[in-house]
Amino acid sequence: MEHFLIVKDHQEWACRRFGSLDNLFSSDSKADVICMAAAQVGHLQSSVKIHGEDGSLEEERIYPLLSGDPLRYL
Repeated sequence: MEHFLIVKDHQEWACRRFGSLDNLFSSDSKADVICMAAAQVGHLQSSVKIHGEDGSLEEERIYPLLSGDPLRYL
């Protein structure tokens, strides 16, 4: 399973692989990065951990989502 983080990186939001400081992609909008993550890594067996501005873990999403999963709107 691949592991990714969505974090605040200076003035923007970024998605990166767990253990890496290199951003895969970034945006001024957290919602945009969450959507980009779903599009880019949603087909992989992966975990995306979404952090708040203070660095605390807010949510973890596991992909691919099952068809009956209530979070499939992402």
